[in-house]
Amino acid sequence: MAIKQITLMQRVSSGNKKFEVSGDIIVPDIKPDIVSITTTNANTYIYKEEISTGKIRVDGNIDAYIIYISDSGETRSIQTTLDFVETINDEKAEENKRLLTGVKLEFLEAKVLNERKINITASLNIDYQIMEKENLSINMDFEEIGNVQRLTEKTKLACLIGENKVRTSVKEDLKLDGDEDAGEILKVDLKIENSDVKTSYNKVLAKAEAKVQIIYLTEDGKIKKIESSIPIMSFIEITNIEEKHNCEVNYRVRNMLVKINNKEMHSINFQTEFEVYCVATQNEEILLTKDMYSMNKELDLESGKMTIFKENSIEEKSIKISEKIMLENPDKIYDVQTNPKITNSTQNGEMINYEGEVEVAVYYTAVHSNNLNIKQVKIPFIKSTTNTITTSDLTVVNSRFSVTGEDVNVEFEIVVKNNSLTTSEITYISNVTVKEDAKESDYNMFVYFVKGGDTIWKIAKKFKVDMQSIIELNHLENPDKINVGDRLYIIK
Repeated sequence: MAIKQITLMQRVSSGNKKFEVSGDIIVPDIKPDIVSITTTNANTYIYKEEISTGKIRVDGNIDAYIIYISDSGETRSIQTTLDFVETINDEKAEENKRLLTGVKLEFLEAKVLNERKINITASLNIDYQIMEKENLSINMDFEEIGNVQRLTEKTKLACLIGENKVRTSVKEDLKLDGDEDAGEILKVDLKIENSDVKTSYNKVLAKAEAKVQIIYLTEDGKIKKIESSIPIMSFIEITNIEEKHNCEVNYRVRNMLVKINNKEMHSINFQTEFEVYCVATQNEEILLTKDMYSMNKELDLESGKMTIFKENSIEEKSIKISEKIMLENPDKIYDVQTNPKITNSTQNGEMINYEGEVEVAVYYTAVHSNNLNIKQVKIPFIKSTTNTITTSDLTVVNSRFSVTGEDVNVEFEIVVKNNSLTTSEITYISNVTVKEDAKESDYNMFVYFVKGGDTIWKIAKKFKVDMQSIIELNHLENPDKINVGDRLYIIK
């Protein structure tokens, strides 16, 4: 009996939880009074996660930037950090299982309570996955029994080679133009791009780039922007890893620090700590025995089960959007930020019609003014598909903008990448015990009328004959298509 040992990394459970975090902020003494709030932005991350019996706990931060107009009419900002601790109940959570989490900021709102006090409210969405290793022993044949008929099925499995995670950090002083000094940070954006992996000597070299964009206020009140692409590199140990294996790498921000260096350095210090998680798999086609019978023995079959979780990654045609946004006396555009959302869905037969909108925020200064202005618009879109999609499946790519007079011409594409999770339970024969020799029938020919739910396999198993003998005797051109009431001749 040939036994094949395989290991699968299974997704035991997944889900998400929405919640709000709020708090009051006192304006520091060194800052001027607030007249009105222009806009808010933030970076959110989880710095610690724990899994225990029935519970998941996440600890994280919201690094928020509040841009406001002071009593002197100038653009100013306040930077603050809100921390959060959230518990998620999941009956499948256990200490020995792998936990993967992510957090997304849904919206951030600030209200002026008085000229020295602000209330800030953030809506967050935490998504999580619980993973575990499952070791399986699969019988590939049952030759020792002899004279058996097997119903087999080829199944593609992503067999686990190994998985591991490491922490890595990047640090860089972003040099400012000339000898100018930064006074306040207005906005910080971080994106992970150009992810790549290489394998060698039981290690995975994971490489990517941290694309950083910072809008800041100089000490003399000018709005400026600085950008940089910082390389991220980490070595992840995975035993027996080879170049032919598949490596899926996930980057998660665990901490972030952005601060203005002293005047002599003329720079902004950017530091981020990442957790890099890698899963290495090998695609294998396994021939599973789904059912079997002997033509001269009584068999006792034992079934095994495996639950297969597959991510159906479906690339849809992108949604191209071109829009003109009117500004008041625009002078310089600093950033165009896009945030796509699904707002409604309706079922129409097999098709699902999704209504959505892209929140577009244009950061700019006007002619003869150095205050940072924000123009926000919502651009609607419609997407029809047979696949279930959510807001998290939408990504904006190929963003371009240009200024014509008082109009900003914004062009971009919304890519729908659906990673919907499908679960299938596969049953296979794991063990066979020979009970006794089958009793020989006194008859050697039967006439059988097909019943509902019958297949040639089921009929052959019922009479303990070879499937092919039924097919040939009855001249069946397509054995998969038999109808209720059809008459079949069977010879033993």
